[in-house]
Amino acid sequence: MHQQDLQRPILISGHLIAVDPLTVSPKSDSDKHFLPSQGAGGRPYIPSSTLRHAIRVGAFRAVRDVLAEAGKPLPPDMSLLLYNGAGERKLKADLSWEDEQALRAINPFISLFGLWKLQTRLSVGNAYGYKCALTEAENLVARRALSARKVPESQDIAAQPSFVEYLSHLEALAEQERAGKKAKAAEDNDKAKGSDLSVASIAGGWEEFIAGAKLDWRLSLFSPNDPFLLPLLAAAFERLSYEPWLGGHRSSGCGQYAVELAHGESKILIRDNMTFEPTGIFRSALDQFWEQAQTGFADYDFASLGGH
Repeated sequence: MHQQDLQRPILISGHLIAVDPLTVSPKSDSDKHFLPSQGAGGRPYIPSSTLRHAIRVGAFRAVRDVLAEAGKPLPPDMSLLLYNGAGERKLKADLSWEDEQALRAINPFISLFGLWKLQTRLSVGNAYGYKCALTEAENLVARRALSARKVPESQDIAAQPSFVEYLSHLEALAEQERAGKKAKAAEDNDKAKGSDLSVASIAGGWEEFIAGAKLDWRLSLFSPNDPFLLPLLAAAFERLSYEPWLGGHRSSGCGQYAVELAHGESKILIRDNMTFEPTGIFRSALDQFWEQAQTGFADYDFASLGGH
């Protein structure tokens, strides 16, 4: 990296690739299970919050494993803070500029991902599907078919009277639930849905990016002259390659992804066979991470909040 580039953010762009179908289930859409999108008819996407958390967890696991092997395990409260970005421990509200710089220098994890009152150095964007639903020839989104829960056949339960009683009990509970929903629906002037307890109930489908879809993805690393931010980010992606799954419905074969990201000629690649291939500055940064790891990160304190 040239000296004149050190003060500029490192822009990293490319694709998140759906090896398996990819989907998320936003809490605000728990009934319909649509992918989030930019308004009606807008571009569907995997949200930045999902992707950022995956990168954070990858970084946490990389650091945690090194510290544990060095005999310096993270305390539970700090593990929770690094993993989730929230916990019992907090920064003091009146963190001075000097205190902030000292904290960033001693704990690059906190500097990279930020905390309340401490701005992140890493911007993670949404991973977007097709640019325009009206003009793009190939639609990358599909609706997964509804699935029904199977009722055991008579020969499978004939010799198990207790199981028959259990099924009857489930149906009785389901009928109570249906009755309650119908009563509520009468108030809402809406149609009651089936019961989740019914052994023959229909499970709702979901919207997903189809396998093979390439989603546009962009990240930005600010203050890249901080010596351990890029190494930590490279290590996070290496750790992600160990188990590259995200989103919902893993039990239905969803979630595996690959990554093709680049900054100039330097690349971050997670292949569909879960191999990791960094090149250029990302390769150099990863080497720096593992050089520091050999000392148990002697120059850093990942359990520090700057003396608080």
